Amino acid sequence: MYKANPPFLPSGSLLRALTTLLRKPHGTQPPLQHQFTQPPANISHVEQYRGFFDFHPGDAFLGTPVCPLSYHYLGTQRAQLALMMNTHFIYPVAGMVHVGNDMRQLHPYDPQQSALLTVWVEAEPFLPNENQFVGLHSQLEQQGRIVVSCNSRYLAKKGHKKPRLKPTMKDAASVSSWPVIHRWRLDAAAGRRYAALSGDYNPIHLWGWSAKLFGFSKPIIQGMDSVA
Repeated sequence: MYKANPPFLPSGSLLRALTTLLRKPHGTQPPLQHQFTQPPANISHVEQYRGFFDFHPGDAFLGTPVCPLSYHYLGTQRAQLALMMNTHFIYPVAGMVHVGNDMRQLHPYDPQQSALLTVWVEAEPFLPNENQFVGLHSQLEQQGRIVVSCNSRYLAKKGHKKPRLKPTMKDAASVSSWPVIHRWRLDAAAGRRYAALSGDYNPIHLWGWSAKLFGFSKPIIQGMDSVA
């Protein structure tokens, strides 16, 4: 188990992530854990984030803007990246696809106070020739209690076998009968704008050529942009 306690969360680095393409994953990912001291929230950045997504301007907690639940993922993702940059993380970071996320607000978060952020990795069993997934889990604590939890699932390596959809997945994939609630139209620069706000510079989100390097026909929007 690996632990670290830097005073601030490290920011993401595209170039450092690209160097991990030299990794040759084999076997099952060993357990890893990092801990960070997260400083009080940057209120101007919280307001910028709220304005970007048009969150209601009247929400306030202790005289400061409320951090939307999705905002907490920005710090969580940087902590996840720091863990994945560890030499004991066996998969290349660039090109990993965030395929699932479960975030929960368990108690009120005080943006004026520091917090303890713990992140750890949990690998799914290694299956030759099949897609390989890893789970990145985190919890944010203030005054000894967990205020936010986040469980993320990443596609770490594409397998050679095409997965067969289960019947329930086929049903979920058929959206023709779903009611349309709202539509968003995203231009080619949408992923780059969110990257500038969030620090998520995964190449699959930025340009057509960089997305194609990792097997995508065009850029895909960041999942937490859609959630927010």
